[in-house]
Amino acid sequence: MAEIRQFKMAKNVNMLSPGFAFQYAVEALLGNGIMRYEYFARQGWDYKETLRQFFRARDAADANSPHVLFLQDFMSAEKVDSNNIPRFAEKSLPLSDSIAGGMVPIVVLVLETALAFFFALWAFNRADIAG
Repeated sequence: MAEIRQFKMAKNVNMLSPGFAFQYAVEALLGNGIMRYEYFARQGWDYKETLRQFFRARDAADANSPHVLFLQDFMSAEKVDSNNIPRFAEKSLPLSDSIAGGMVPIVVLVLETALAFFFALWAFNRADIAG
């Protein structure tokens, strides 16, 4: 998760650029980029815990096991039916999270556009056209 924090810090700096603000907004609204990776990584860690609980329960059911978890020679020696192992199924990023994640880049993009418009209008009003 350190790489996610590092990417988010770089993202906050890069968002000063309109191009990056647009890119991050589109990525968030499409459910891609760092938001999808973060959601997927969270699901992966949850799946790891599900597997650990499965093997703990399987080891606890064997009376001949010494019950020292996750060491090969000290867990249950019974065969595992592969059909009983929980499977990983990726869930897509919810639309509400995508929209919430895209709001900051959209607001930054709108503010940058408004500032550019007002500076252009100010420069146009100061220009000597009849000169």
